[in-house]
Amino acid sequence: MKMYKTACNYAIKMDLIIKKPFNVYDGRLSVKDAVFLTQLELNTIEKKIFSIPRLEKVKDIFLFSCYTGYAPIDAMDLTEKNLSEDSNGNLWIMTSRAKTAIRANVPELPAIEKIISKYKNQQKGLIPKYLTRK
Repeated sequence: MKMYKTACNYAIKMDLIIKKPFNVYDGRLSVKDAVFLTQLELNTIEKKIFSIPRLEKVKDIFLFSCYTGYAPIDAMDLTEKNLSEDSNGNLWIMTSRAKTAIRANVPELPAIEKIISKYKNQQKGLIPKYLTRK
């Protein structure tokens, strides 16, 4: 936003615009409460079977993101190298978030394990890479 404000101030100096559009901008973000899916809603999505393979992949990517908290872009970059076993024999997904570079360790829940095993040895990552990056 600072860059836009600088550009607008320059445009005023050059007589390209006459008003400062940033006079109404206070620079504060409004924080909204997050809405979460219930377990019943997640179960309903899990049970839905799509006849189109593309939609089935999108469903699995969505569910993987719901159960892990990873953004789809982070989830699709995960590979076998991100799986780690703790001293109790539990599997964890360990990685750094793309947007924030914050370390994120997530236990492999049964729903996640089911999705990973469904696509195992079919591609490089743990889940299919369907969404495109912009």
